[in-house]
Amino acid sequence: MDESTKEIDLAELLGELLKRIKFIILITVVFGALAFAYAKFVLPLQYTSSISMYVKNSDSKSTEQVAIGDINASKSLVSTYIVILQNDAVIDKIGEMILEEYGADDLSDYLTVKYDDDDKPYIVTSSLRNCISLSAEQDTEVLLIKVTTKSAALSVSICNAMEKVGPEEIKRITQAGSVQVIGNAKYPTGPSGPNVRRYALIGLILGFILSAAIVIIGKMLDTTIRTGDDIKTRFDYPILGEIPDIEAKETKGGYYK
Repeated sequence: MDESTKEIDLAELLGELLKRIKFIILITVVFGALAFAYAKFVLPLQYTSSISMYVKNSDSKSTEQVAIGDINASKSLVSTYIVILQNDAVIDKIGEMILEEYGADDLSDYLTVKYDDDDKPYIVTSSLRNCISLSAEQDTEVLLIKVTTKSAALSVSICNAMEKVGPEEIKRITQAGSVQVIGNAKYPTGPSGPNVRRYALIGLILGFILSAAIVIIGKMLDTTIRTGDDIKTRFDYPILGEIPDIEAKETKGGYYK
């Protein structure tokens, strides 16, 4: 009894969704358009620059063939070096270099700049760290560093600072192994974000979920009696007969008024 009732309810809900498909499509499109416009015209452009560092298992400069064991050890060191380069001490040193290059007033438009008790400016560590992404490139012993900010020049400058500070800090802390910078940070030729398509897709999904939820909740809260079967389902009363209203005009909703 309960299973048949649930099947009927699901069928009715599906029918209601199909009946309100125009409303669902409208809300879905509106949310997608709003998300697209927000990403396209409101969110600031972002620019990404990057550098790569080759992680070596030792400081040896021998030209002999590198053993597989050394390569695997270098791969495992990448994770350790990522943790080191994300440390507050390293990020703060990079922040000091950036402050010296740009000044507090210019940086305040892109990063969170505060002043200590001596009225000396400093970049909030988390603000700078959030701009830096570190990962192993395609599961190799190459460490990829990406910097994304609202300024193309600033992204390059942070990469350059990381290029200078990173190897020194890694060598100082680990006292073993080393990293070799591969190439220089390049100036971004165009914005890397925001991802307008992703925002639009998220908007479409949210619009569909919201509109479908409105239709379903409205259906579940609707207590209108349309047929004798509704009386049987809700009140479990036997129906002896139905007297139709000949003059009634059937509405699109399927019931009389």
